[in-house]
Amino acid sequence: MKRVWIAILLLLSLSQIQAQYYLSGQEPSGTKWKQIKNDTLNILFPVEATALAKRYAMYQSFAWSTIPNSNSENISKTPIVLHPNSIASNGFVTWAPTRIEVVTTP
Repeated sequence: MKRVWIAILLLLSLSQIQAQYYLSGQEPSGTKWKQIKNDTLNILFPVEATALAKRYAMYQSFAWSTIPNSNSENISKTPIVLHPNSIASNGFVTWAPTRIEVVTTP
């Protein structure tokens, strides 16, 4: 009987646990992807977001040009993935940064 009560309490306590969970890459399965490459980054984006990706590339190039003594040979290319099919804008950078995910609103 004691084990039953412990199991019930454990199940009740697990129902109160909450966590932040984010799903990235929720584009439709038939999405065609393109890529823009320049000296400092690779931008991956759906075909319908070509204008947005070109704008991001322009802003990124401008940002790198304002950094004094920036040598693009010593900088590894950072991939940026654009997700334009969301109703809430957000974004995140993975560790070190190995990838930048940008979730934009349509």
